[in-house]
This record gives sequence, structure tokens and C-alpha cells, in this order.
Amino acid sequence: MNAILDSGSQKCLCSLEASNFLGLEKYSMNSTIVGLNGACISVRKGISAEISNGSSFKRKLNFLIVPKITGCVPTQPLDLTKIKLPQNIRYADAEFNIPKRIDILLGGEIFYELLKSKQIKLHDNSIILQDSVFGYIVTGSIQNEPSNYYFCNFIQDQVDRNLTKFWDLEAIGIKAESSCDPDDQAMQHFKSSVRFNSGRYEVGFPWKSHTQELNDNFSVAEKRVKSLTRRFIRDPTLYIQYSEILKEYESQGIIERVLETEKPTDRAVFSIYRTKRSFAKKA
Repeated sequence: MNAILDSGSQKCLCSLEASNFLGLEKYSMNSTIVGLNGACISVRKGISAEISNGSSFKRKLNFLIVPKITGCVPTQPLDLTKIKLPQNIRYADAEFNIPKRIDILLGGEIFYELLKSKQIKLHDNSIILQDSVFGYIVTGSIQNEPSNYYFCNFIQDQVDRNLTKFWDLEAIGIKAESSCDPDDQAMQHFKSSVRFNSGRYEVGFPWKSHTQELNDNFSVAEKRVKSLTRRFIRDPTLYIQYSEILKEYESQGIIERVLETEKPTDRAVFSIYRTKRSFAKKA
């Protein structure tokens, strides 16, 4: 994992790719990160992780998960041939001159705990080797080959970008394909099937296509009915109470009678039967 330190950041950050690689449990949250030029990004997930130098220093931190922290650092390979770097010290990153992807950002809550007091200044004080719990960190500036590439952190609102793209498509007569998102499909089905009938709202079930049909359990339900019938014979009062409740449900439109068929194949498609345990109103 490659990390950068930022004393101005109020929180620690972890890239989405790094969080997936670590495999730690993510927790839900609702936070907003304000970046360069006031751009904002919403954060919905976070992780708790422990950072360590492998020996004396350990600290558990909470990280906000973001899609990407920044570009590679440094932006291009650094030429170290003109700089005499000390060889008798341990560097936090021995290959600091090679561009690398940034996985985590350690913010102000931990920044000063990581630094030690010793510094080594080189190259007319333009380069500073700052001691830390991870080893010496190299910072400063050196004369390097000119580059047309620079990076800065900028967060773009994806919603605004998507809306702009949508308007551009509509303007040239291209309509976007229908959404495959289940939530969008459910809302479309609701709008197309909702009805107001006899003082009640009715909406059709959003049945899925290509579903696996359930096995016919008519024989199981039939055995339950026969068992319940034998109980009614032993207890006529229970039979009367049971019948009254079913008649009440039928009058209220909760249940309805279905015609008995001779062949199982003649029954309706939804041939699922279940007789619940006996029930009766008690005084």
C-alpha cells in the first residue's frame, strides 16, 4: 500500500480498489468531502483499519472510501543522479522517485503522530528528509525535465455530468436505452399498473419473467385438509367457529371460492395450496 500524508485533510481516505483488496468489512455512513474549488463528493462507505510500521507503532483509524485519491506520485520519474542521498538511513519508500498509485491518505488526525523531530536538508535546503515512524520521508523540489503534465485533485459531480450527456443525446434525436436497474423497473411497473377502484388503490404484482415454477403441492394440502376434517368430526364446535371465520373472510373479499377440477393439469397456473393450522375466535 502506498500512502501520502496531508495535514490539511480532516479525515483519512482509502481508495475503493484498496478497500476491496484488503477485504475488510465496510460500514455505512453519510458524509461529504469538499475538495479543490469547492467541489463535493458524497461518501457512503467506510472501513476501520490498523496502520503499523511492523514494530513499535500501531494505530487503528477510520477511513472514508473514495473512488480515487489522486494521480500517481510523483507525476514522472525523478532524476536522482545529481543528489547525494544518505545511504545509512531507512527510507519510508526506497523507490520514492518512481511514480506510484496512491492507496490511502493519512490526514490531520494522525499526521503529527507520524513525524519525528529529526530532519536532514540537502541540495541547498530544497530537499528535506523528514524522519517518521515509517522511516525518512523525502519532500521538497528538484530541477527535473520539463513536463506538460500536472495533476491537481478535482472532484466532478457525476450527476451533473450524466444530465449533460442525456441532454446532448436528446438534442440529436438519440434516446437512451431503457434502464435495467431493478428500482427503476419497479417504479415504471407501478406507474403503469396502479389503479383506483371502488375506493381502493390496486397495483399489479411485478412478476419476473423466466422464473422457475414451484412444484405442485396439492397432495400435501389435501392431507392437511383430511387431518383437519377428522379434527372437526371430534370437535363440532371448532368446525362451526372455523366455518364462520371463513365465511366472514369471503364476505369481506379476503378469500374467494375456486372450482374444483378433476385433473391437476386443468388447475390454474398458480397451483400452490396450503392449509394453515386451525384457528377460531375466542371469547
